Amino acid sequence: MLEERVSRLEQELEDLRQRLNGDDEPDRLLALDDVAKWLGVSHRTVDRIIAAGDLKPIRTRGIRRFHPQTVDAYIRRRAESPYKRRRYVRR
Repeated sequence: MLEERVSRLEQELEDLRQRLNGDDEPDRLLALDDVAKWLGVSHRTVDRIIAAGDLKPIRTRGIRRFHPQTVDAYIRRRAESPYKRRRYVRR
Protein backbone atom coordinates (compact mmCIF):
# COMPACT_ATOMS: atom_id res chain seq x y z
CA MET A 1 0.00 0.00 0.00
CA LEU A 2 2.81 2.40 0.80
CA GLU A 3 4.62 1.45 -2.41
CA GLU A 4 1.49 2.18 -4.44
CA ARG A 5 1.13 5.58 -2.84
CA VAL A 6 4.78 6.43 -3.46
CA SER A 7 4.44 5.32 -7.06
CA ARG A 8 1.34 7.44 -7.55
CA LEU A 9 3.02 10.50 -6.00
CA GLU A 10 6.06 10.03 -8.23
CA GLN A 11 3.80 9.90 -11.27
CA GLU A 12 2.00 13.08 -10.19
CA LEU A 13 5.35 14.79 -9.65
CA GLU A 14 6.49 13.79 -13.13
CA ASP A 15 3.23 15.12 -14.61
CA LEU A 16 3.76 18.44 -12.84
CA ARG A 17 7.33 18.66 -14.14
CA GLN A 18 6.15 18.07 -17.69
CA ARG A 19 3.51 20.78 -17.40
CA LEU A 20 6.02 23.26 -16.00
CA ASN A 21 8.44 22.52 -18.83
CA GLY A 22 5.69 22.87 -21.43
CA ASP A 23 6.10 19.29 -22.63
CA ASP A 24 2.47 18.50 -21.91
CA GLU A 25 1.04 21.45 -23.84
CA PRO A 26 -2.33 20.60 -25.37
CA ASP A 27 -2.79 21.04 -29.09
CA ARG A 28 -2.49 24.76 -29.45
CA LEU A 29 -4.61 26.30 -32.15
CA LEU A 30 -2.62 28.19 -34.75
CA ALA A 31 -3.37 31.69 -35.99
CA LEU A 32 -3.52 32.53 -39.68
CA ASP A 33 -0.04 34.09 -39.57
CA ASP A 34 1.37 30.95 -37.90
CA VAL A 35 -0.05 28.79 -40.70
CA ALA A 36 1.34 31.15 -43.34
CA LYS A 37 4.81 30.94 -41.79
CA TRP A 38 4.56 27.15 -41.51
CA LEU A 39 3.58 26.80 -45.17
CA GLY A 40 6.03 29.48 -46.31
CA VAL A 41 3.35 31.55 -48.04
CA SER A 42 1.60 34.85 -47.46
CA HIS A 43 -1.57 35.17 -45.41
CA ARG A 44 -3.43 36.01 -48.64
CA THR A 45 -2.43 32.64 -50.07
CA VAL A 46 -3.74 30.96 -46.93
CA ASP A 47 -7.01 32.85 -47.48
CA ARG A 48 -7.15 31.44 -51.01
CA ILE A 49 -6.45 27.91 -49.77
CA ILE A 50 -9.33 28.30 -47.30
CA ALA A 51 -11.63 29.69 -50.01
CA ALA A 52 -10.82 26.68 -52.21
CA GLY A 53 -11.90 24.40 -49.36
CA ASP A 54 -8.51 22.74 -48.93
CA LEU A 55 -8.00 23.97 -45.36
CA LYS A 56 -10.78 24.34 -42.83
CA PRO A 57 -10.41 26.87 -40.00
CA ILE A 58 -12.12 26.93 -36.64
CA ARG A 59 -13.75 30.24 -35.86
CA THR A 60 -13.24 31.48 -32.34
CA ARG A 61 -14.91 34.82 -31.67
CA GLY A 62 -14.63 35.66 -35.34
CA ILE A 63 -10.93 34.78 -35.51
CA ARG A 64 -9.82 31.90 -37.69
CA ARG A 65 -7.70 29.29 -35.92
CA PHE A 66 -6.33 25.98 -37.14
CA HIS A 67 -5.53 22.64 -35.54
CA PRO A 68 -1.89 21.72 -36.22
CA GLN A 69 -3.09 18.28 -37.36
CA THR A 70 -5.31 19.91 -40.00
CA VAL A 71 -2.39 21.88 -41.44
CA ASP A 72 -0.17 18.80 -41.33
CA ALA A 73 -2.84 16.77 -43.16
CA TYR A 74 -3.05 19.51 -45.82
CA ILE A 75 0.73 19.34 -46.31
CA ARG A 76 0.60 15.54 -46.62
CA ARG A 77 -2.23 15.71 -49.18
CA ARG A 78 -0.26 18.19 -51.25
CA ALA A 79 2.90 16.06 -50.99
CA GLU A 80 1.07 12.97 -52.28
CA SER A 81 0.23 14.68 -55.56
CA PRO A 82 3.11 17.07 -56.24
CA TYR A 83 2.40 17.28 -59.98
CA LYS A 84 -1.14 18.54 -59.56
CA ARG A 85 -0.51 22.23 -59.35
CA ARG A 86 -3.59 23.90 -58.06
CA ARG A 87 -4.27 27.46 -59.01
CA TYR A 88 -6.00 29.50 -56.36
CA VAL A 89 -8.25 32.20 -57.76
CA ARG A 90 -7.38 35.71 -56.71
CA ARG A 91 -10.16 37.82 -55.32
